[in-house]
Amino acid sequence: MSLSSLFATLSGILQFTVLLPIIIGVFKGKIKPSTTSSGIWTLVSISLLLSSYFAGVRTNLPYILAGLLVFGIIFALSIKYGYRKWSILDPISVLLAVISLIVWWITKRASNAVYLLSLVDWIAIAPVIYKSWHDPETESKLAWEINFVACILLVLSIRNYNAVTLVVAITQISHSLIINSLLRISPHRKYIKMAKT
Repeated sequence: MSLSSLFATLSGILQFTVLLPIIIGVFKGKIKPSTTSSGIWTLVSISLLLSSYFAGVRTNLPYILAGLLVFGIIFALSIKYGYRKWSILDPISVLLAVISLIVWWITKRASNAVYLLSLVDWIAIAPVIYKSWHDPETESKLAWEINFVACILLVLSIRNYNAVTLVVAITQISHSLIINSLLRISPHRKYIKMAKT
């Protein structure tokens, strides 16, 4: 096994372990996953998995497959235990995901779908960014820390740097960095509230 394959496999394993603190937090009533984001990310992960594969990108597949499993399970949990605040972003995200597949079909270039799906990914993160700032206790800090390490391994797994691999890697690591930062600097953190009382 090459070093690149090892990093790719480890990134997928770590991404899947993100599920454990989230499930524990959900059943303890501490974590409220975003139904909007997890639903959109499930759809995006399916599309991204297929388009990355057909675009000839293999190193990100373990990470994306793990993400698909994680988001699918989180979406299922969020239906009962989730944080639901619907907005205009929801239909826009779904529409863009469908458009990306149509563009792929018309142009016969899977890479075009990857680019559009990365845009959808940025739209889908918006509710989590909002929630991480305004209600950080409903996110799992440990899960996002694990995700950040998985993203670093994803970047290290890249063998051939091209537009497709860079777009996926930069999108994932940027999302993780933003959420991890917000969870640490949000003025709405519980211990800050307790200190003021």
